[in-house]
Amino acid sequence: MQNAHTGPQSSVSGSRAPEIIFANWREMLNQLKLARAVGHTYATAIEGYLEYCRLNGVSVSVETARGFVSDAFRRGVTQEGAAWKWALNWFFREGRKRSAPQPEGVPSLGQADTGRTPWESRLIERLRLKHYSWRTERTYREWAWRLAQFVGARGLEAATDEDIKGFLSELAVRAGVGPHF
Repeated sequence: MQNAHTGPQSSVSGSRAPEIIFANWREMLNQLKLARAVGHTYATAIEGYLEYCRLNGVSVSVETARGFVSDAFRRGVTQEGAAWKWALNWFFREGRKRSAPQPEGVPSLGQADTGRTPWESRLIERLRLKHYSWRTERTYREWAWRLAQFVGARGLEAATDEDIKGFLSELAVRAGVGPHF
């Protein structure tokens, strides 16, 4: 599954929606039939980059990819800076290609649902970077939307600890949701 977002989308926290979500990159990379060492280098670079994004809370973008390669090379994490650049260039190029608009009525094979709002896109990106299952992603998204409806016009990003407590109390009292022993 993959999809690209065009243009930056700012939020209250300064975070941006991902430029690209390319979850099946490994499958596509294996189809290239690269030499074993080259394929391993590409996979290592892409895995490292996605982990870097996850751990640092940054979005998948060309800008963060450049920073990752520069930082990895500077710190001596890799001596294959050029190969890592090629790997990440391939990642973004293929991800965009696979999510290119299709003619009317012809669905894209890799078209992914990446959310209706910037906060939902960021949630989806994080869940997919952590390789959560589709069912888990769907459940998290449903609960996030319930919270967003509870918070109302202020928006989910403005939710406070008190909002979360109120939401959980509402669920426990009115909906009978709670821990099951």
